[in-house]
Amino acid sequence: MTDRVDESLRDWIIAGALGAASLKSKGQDVTRPEVVRQTVTKKVDTTIKIEFGTEFRSGRYRFSADSAESVRAKLSKIAEFMVRHQKQNIIIKIEGSESRVPNYDAETGKPLPDKALARLRVEETRHLIQDMVDQMDKGKFNFGFDTSIRIGGPAFTSGDSARDHKYTEHQYVNVTLSAKGAEESFRELKICGYKRELAGGYGDPGDGFKVPDTAQVIDMGSGSGRIAFKFDPNMVPDIFLVEYNGKVYFTGLLGADREYFRMAYATIIGNYYKDKEKPEWFKDLKYSEITVSEAKAIAKSSPFGDVSDFDHVFGSKSSFSQLFADKSVTPLILDKGQIKEYETNAPSWAESGWGIIIDKVEGVDKVKVTPVGVIGQTRWLMHIDCIGCK
Repeated sequence: MTDRVDESLRDWIIAGALGAASLKSKGQDVTRPEVVRQTVTKKVDTTIKIEFGTEFRSGRYRFSADSAESVRAKLSKIAEFMVRHQKQNIIIKIEGSESRVPNYDAETGKPLPDKALARLRVEETRHLIQDMVDQMDKGKFNFGFDTSIRIGGPAFTSGDSARDHKYTEHQYVNVTLSAKGAEESFRELKICGYKRELAGGYGDPGDGFKVPDTAQVIDMGSGSGRIAFKFDPNMVPDIFLVEYNGKVYFTGLLGADREYFRMAYATIIGNYYKDKEKPEWFKDLKYSEITVSEAKAIAKSSPFGDVSDFDHVFGSKSSFSQLFADKSVTPLILDKGQIKEYETNAPSWAESGWGIIIDKVEGVDKVKVTPVGVIGQTRWLMHIDCIGCK
């Protein structure tokens, strides 16, 4: 056997291959946000095939400087495959084939016996891959080689060109890598323990009183599990919508069950939707008519009473007397219990009336959260957590 590829050229090929595969040096650790990581195990049975035969000159069985760039690009693919599947069993099959064209050693000019050229090329390829894996820390790979040599095609006819396709199609060195076993991957939920306080403008009557400037589109991560949302409306009642995976979830009316809030909310909703269909989140609200005197007395006795709470629906008014002087605005009040206060005896906030729980599925990562503000401007706190996601 002759020496393998020149040592300096070999080192250059391997260094380039590992560099291209980003395996020679490691970058700095990156600080990651606190997340819930989930392990996913699946069966692996995958294969790649790389042709090395074109890298050898006629009659030669060592890689040359002319083919070094191409060879290291192919080695890089092998390195990437092995790292990606380092927890599986990897078989590196190298198959060398030659035609029945008479072969001569290009260095010595001596004829070579059948299969000798293919065997030398297979050995050269195997040693190059082995040397690369040694530099990658071969102890972390479970791999083995399977080499084979064959001769094929028609007998050579004197006068034919040795480059005829009927001969060259049998001249190759194929490297096939197969990985089998189990593969673990990770998914992450990035919003466990997430809290945010928001403040925004008035709800848009034309869009179900949604408050567009504080709507939140949140990337929850690629994991799966039950995700709980808690909303604190900061006393003034609001409804909160969670839109996920084609469904809209809503909390119902949350806040302090004060008489003024019940009067203001019902008066706005009941009059605005008098001749319109209510959005789904308002349909279960129950209210009844009261007198103008009763409405004014409620507003006057409440520290929260402010006629400007009605401006975004009925236009600016200087007083409640002016507001109700317009016979088109009927004073109304929500039934008691329509505003859900926080349940102090609930096992947890996620199980209280202030919580919404969704089933997060893999591949649907975005959720939209929108407040529905009817009385004045909005100010609210959102808290998101994971239930049994680990």
